[in-house]
Amino acid sequence: MQALNLAQAWSRVSVPTLILHGQYDWIMSADDLRTMKNLVDVNTGGAARFLSLPDTGHTFEHYASEADLAADRDAVAKDANPYGCLDLTVGRSTDTFVQFPFLRPIKPGQYGPVFEVRTYLLKPTGLPPTIAAWEKAAPARQKLSPILAAMYSVSGEVTRFMHIWPYPDLITRANTRKTAIDTGVWPPPGGPDQLLRMHTDIYLPAAFSPIR
Repeated sequence: MQALNLAQAWSRVSVPTLILHGQYDWIMSADDLRTMKNLVDVNTGGAARFLSLPDTGHTFEHYASEADLAADRDAVAKDANPYGCLDLTVGRSTDTFVQFPFLRPIKPGQYGPVFEVRTYLLKPTGLPPTIAAWEKAAPARQKLSPILAAMYSVSGEVTRFMHIWPYPDLITRANTRKTAIDTGVWPPPGGPDQLLRMHTDIYLPAAFSPIR
């Protein structure tokens, strides 16, 4: 890894980018990937997003403790030059999301290569009914296409709800979404009633991403 000029490679990225970092990644630090986020932000007007996956290692293995994540945030809060690129930084945020309990943890693999990332702000009491509605409706929806993640925020602006859908291409995405709506499979009954705000992004994986 030391022989690679990752900063130079990331500085050439000019499309919206979702950067995932495992809490216990022993190869790439959170600071490394936040630096990459800032480099992409320069080219995209802030269209890069950094997501920290709790209890997760470099290859998406899972651990039990949250101590390292707390220590990392404490160090960033006290750092006079966070990530070593203060001159390129306009603003930053770091958030932690928790996977819905009925879904499996995210694992490395070939899923896309097109990823739809939908983020919502829920009503203050919207999380429990959202989880319940998804748990009931998700099995039928996953017969059309898989859900990679459905997660809720436990930091930052709460409560946000993010879900990630992989597709082989944008045409398949459009057709699958139309079928789900036309057949009544999706959205989950009552789910939209819990939403205050929505944002949708389409991402493509970087060449070295363990999720593709």
